[in-house]
Amino acid sequence: MSWQGLGGLWTSEGRWANITVGQRVTADQRVSEAGSSSTEAYDVLHMTLHMTCCNGAVRQFSFAMGGALKQVLALVVIGQPLLAVGLNFGMHSVTLIQVPDEPDGFLSADQLNWSIAATALGAVLGGLLGAPVAPVLGVRRLLLLAMPLYALGSLAVGLGGHFGWTLSGRLVMFAALGISEGGVRSYVSEIVPPTRRALFTTLLNFMVYLGQVLALTVAPLLHWQVLFIVVGVVPAALCLFGLLFLPNSAKWLLSRGHSEEEAVRSIQFFRGVQEDVAPEIRSIHDSLQHAHVDGAALPVWTLLCQPGTWRPLLLASVQMVLFAWCGGSTLLLITTFVLAPVRLPLSEYQRAMLPAALSTFVCVPGGITIERYGRLPVLRLGGALSAIGCATIAAYFFLAVESQERLGWIVLAGACLTQVAFVGMIANVAFNYVTELLPNKTRTLGANIVLVMLNLSEFMLLKMYPLIKDGVGLGGGFVIHSLVSLCQVLFATFCLKETKGLSLEQIQHLFQNAEKVAELPLHVAESLPGSKPSMSCVDAPK
Repeated sequence: MSWQGLGGLWTSEGRWANITVGQRVTADQRVSEAGSSSTEAYDVLHMTLHMTCCNGAVRQFSFAMGGALKQVLALVVIGQPLLAVGLNFGMHSVTLIQVPDEPDGFLSADQLNWSIAATALGAVLGGLLGAPVAPVLGVRRLLLLAMPLYALGSLAVGLGGHFGWTLSGRLVMFAALGISEGGVRSYVSEIVPPTRRALFTTLLNFMVYLGQVLALTVAPLLHWQVLFIVVGVVPAALCLFGLLFLPNSAKWLLSRGHSEEEAVRSIQFFRGVQEDVAPEIRSIHDSLQHAHVDGAALPVWTLLCQPGTWRPLLLASVQMVLFAWCGGSTLLLITTFVLAPVRLPLSEYQRAMLPAALSTFVCVPGGITIERYGRLPVLRLGGALSAIGCATIAAYFFLAVESQERLGWIVLAGACLTQVAFVGMIANVAFNYVTELLPNKTRTLGANIVLVMLNLSEFMLLKMYPLIKDGVGLGGGFVIHSLVSLCQVLFATFCLKETKGLSLEQIQHLFQNAEKVAELPLHVAESLPGSKPSMSCVDAPK
């Protein structure tokens, strides 16, 4: 039997069913139609309640699916600059293949190498320009400026017939991408819940590898200058169109003094209107308190000098330097040299595509693994596997020439192991830390600074590797990478903090004073690594 109450029904099973007045009337009508049989009346009521609960579950599921779909669509739109980065990495290989074979080409070998090496400088320039601008404009307005600039750069490369046009166009393209990448990664980390943050960061990395594969797949069909126009205009158009439908993130809105109503609408846009936003709004406000003194906002550069900002910024920057030198980046740069001993029945384009294609298969499963087991265990494992893979490659190049001809599979095995560790583990965790570790107020600025460190490291690697190769050979170069990978294991063990399952505001508390941890709920404070006796290298006493 059941008893009616305001707003619902008590069932004989002791459960409260929240159903509408109309549904209660329908239930009463069905009981009346059922007659005097209490058993039949109970069955009718049970069926009505069951249908009501199922409908509620369906609505909650549809809300959740709708929110997840919007998050994925936002990632696709906002992530177009990352797709463009991958497309341009693919164009490095395309130009190296097509330009030397042109009978009337206007680029010499030295000019071609400079047009590729200068892209890292363009990304550094973009990062430096974006550091002060991105936090003020927000990612939407930033992309509205950067993506047309990126498209114009591609037109300069595609339509120009001179080295000056090619060099300046590529510099402009990567400057536009450097301006926007930090904001893009910050935006995605802010709109998704903590349980999906690592996966969505992984999907951004996946877009980079996908872009490389797409460029090299289409390259045999198009001239490299025509392809430059395509890889410039298409991502820019998709991004600009999609931005019309996306709001700014709630964390950015509140950090810039916008109203709570705007922040609530932003959260509910990505999570659904049924989301209880009050705790998150309060948490964001609490995380921004350190950015004000006597009600006045502190300058952003002053905030960078606070321990709660410079500590995670230092950790993320060192992590990016280790990421650049642990061997995976080198493997992508000199795939032709490393895989030359392996006689694979592949074309030039397919050989160049091989690392990126492997990366697309490894990247997303690696992100799922990070969400399940945490950042630090995966990063330590990745560093160990990278050290083994690089040592295997180094051992091959120290073999006698006769042995190298018979044992080409060794370098292939070492390259695959290094690439799996680099893409599926180290890269995914490193780019997670770019945005996770930094406070709400300075996240975009800090992300730009960290990415500038990455691009500087990549540029140094690109320009120094010919000297390393001539000095100690490929074997000696990969010994260096193996040692750096071991440093990655030590750095993950003694310096970095675990952030699995924590909100961005809870992570921010890890790098603030101990009394800040006490302000958190007890179950959260006890779960924070910063509340335990162990301390990281940035917390060690001077």
